[in-house]
Amino acid sequence: MTQYMKDLPCVEDDCERLVGAKGAKGRCGACNQRLRRMARREDPLPCDVDGCTGQVVNAGTDLCDMHRSRARRSGSVGEAQSRIGRRGDGYLRKDGYRLIARKPQHRLVMEQMLGRPLRRFEHVHHRNGIRSDNRPDNLELWTKPQPFGQRPEDLVEWMLENYAELVVNGLIERGVPMPMSNASMRGQGAQPPTTGVATEADGQAPGAPAEMGSACEQAASAAVTHNESEGRKVAMGGV
Repeated sequence: MTQYMKDLPCVEDDCERLVGAKGAKGRCGACNQRLRRMARREDPLPCDVDGCTGQVVNAGTDLCDMHRSRARRSGSVGEAQSRIGRRGDGYLRKDGYRLIARKPQHRLVMEQMLGRPLRRFEHVHHRNGIRSDNRPDNLELWTKPQPFGQRPEDLVEWMLENYAELVVNGLIERGVPMPMSNASMRGQGAQPPTTGVATEADGQAPGAPAEMGSACEQAASAAVTHNESEGRKVAMGGV
């Protein structure tokens, strides 16, 4: 009677299994895989993914453990680098953003740069488009006020409420004269403008609407109030 190899007992000591359909060289499938794995670990091969420094320690594959596990979970080996960094470095999400303690790292970096928490309408933009590159010089602050489409008056009011200091700096850079308050003008013996058009004596460009001085004064006042508020937050540990 013909006896096939798969029906023979495994040649390894202390193994009572048959060679079976997946066996080879007189060994059962389990013993054969174990010995192949031991041989591979003694002489590992480089991972087949370009740029990966891992080594192949398992038989029957050309991938390191990290890429083999990633390919099994998602169907793709992905990038060469690990998505899980060292302790404290966070991990890389599938969309390319790096998270630390479940918080986007780019938002944490921007909050450190500003010295305050980000507001709900503020976003962080990566200059070079690489979402994992969170160097401070690669990040810039963007805003997205709601709702879409605003009246100019509402937009100005929103800017004065949230970014008064930027408004004042922008007016100064453009050479818009910053008028004195009415109280300061009276203290110096000057009369506040009562007409709807400013003159050179008003501290503004001739022909400029008097409302411009009021808007500039409001911006300056809002900037001072904003800075004082931020100072109180820092002093109280609210940042």
